[in-house]
Amino acid sequence: KSNTSDGGAIAASGVRNITGGTFENNEAKKTSGAIFIGKNNSASISNATFKGNKASTGGAIYSSKEFSVSNTTFENNTANWAGAIFSSKKLTLNDVTFKNNKVASAGGALYLQGGAEIKNSTFTENSSVSDGGAVYSVDADIDIDNCTFEKNDSKARGGALLLGVQNNPTVNYTIKN
Repeated sequence: KSNTSDGGAIAASGVRNITGGTFENNEAKKTSGAIFIGKNNSASISNATFKGNKASTGGAIYSSKEFSVSNTTFENNTANWAGAIFSSKKLTLNDVTFKNNKVASAGGALYLQGGAEIKNSTFTENSSVSDGGAVYSVDADIDIDNCTFEKNDSKARGGALLLGVQNNPTVNYTIKN
């Protein structure tokens, strides 16, 4: 638990490649309940689980550098902004599950500022009080391919997706309920 700053479990500025592991019930006062990825080098995460993490921004992960996530689950993470992942640079996701992540503002699972490529992923029961029940993305290109959005909720705009007017999305997805 980080009571003063960022990264409840890990704060990293260099190259970080994480394979496996469970990040559970970590908390940070500011950003990244579990992992803070600094702007110096890229990172990758695979075969991991993020559950019950909490922060003001980025319930599980906050990144200011391009990074990728694969074969990973994000469940029950909470934040004011970005229940699971906040990314200011390009985010690449493949075979990632987002379930029951919640925010007091925007981006139930994802808050994207730097664009994203999202493939073969599932977004279920994520919610926001403001915009983007599952995904909030403004002024960023986003490609979504073979993804499922089910029972996501926003009290304002974009129950599953809020894609801002500057986006140039390429989208192939299924929305249920």
